[in-house]
Amino acid sequence: MNKAIDAALREMLGPDCGIGVTNPQLPPGNLSPQEAKAIARAVPKRRREFYWGRVAAHQAMADHGLAPVAIPAGQDRAPIWPDGISGSIAHSDTVCIAAVTKTRLIAQLGLDVEPATPLEANLVDTVCTAQECAWLQAQQNSGIIAKQIFSAKEAVYKAQYAFTGTVIDFQDVNLVVNLETGQFHPDFVRKDLMVPAMIGESRLTQGQILSICRSRPH
Repeated sequence: MNKAIDAALREMLGPDCGIGVTNPQLPPGNLSPQEAKAIARAVPKRRREFYWGRVAAHQAMADHGLAPVAIPAGQDRAPIWPDGISGSIAHSDTVCIAAVTKTRLIAQLGLDVEPATPLEANLVDTVCTAQECAWLQAQQNSGIIAKQIFSAKEAVYKAQYAFTGTVIDFQDVNLVVNLETGQFHPDFVRKDLMVPAMIGESRLTQGQILSICRSRPH
């Protein structure tokens, strides 16, 4: 377990979540039959990521005082969590992270992790809205900040998908970012999405960008 990443996630998410952190570079073990169906034809790299992501999720459930159970994948590849549980899994090449909580505490969660490298210049206009691009031009280290926006939007996507079941585009969300705190608020450009108010945070830790997005229950 990467203790620095574990500690950062606990600071970002607070005491209402269980956390799991694993290393996807290690060989995979055996999955439950329900989980194994999702990667029956997967390449070795995908099998490692899926396996260690599920291990991280099981760790997070145990950390939250829940009995670890199988977490199968739906046809859309999204994890299927037990009733009353909100959770999220994310991975980069070197770390898998997961968080779970009871939906009465946090309605939905979204996590993302990315290498802390600048976003490729040819992707900035795809990932960032015109408003975000204008704001980026005034920032130092704009490539890294653009990568943080990418990661934050991935976390937002996961959190909103649990409500809407809708595949949204990067341009469908405009982020209002506070660089001092790392917190952001997603403003959904698409007003047809029935999404509650959400808040998120992005920070750099151990060469990784960690992003979380969550919504509180009504």
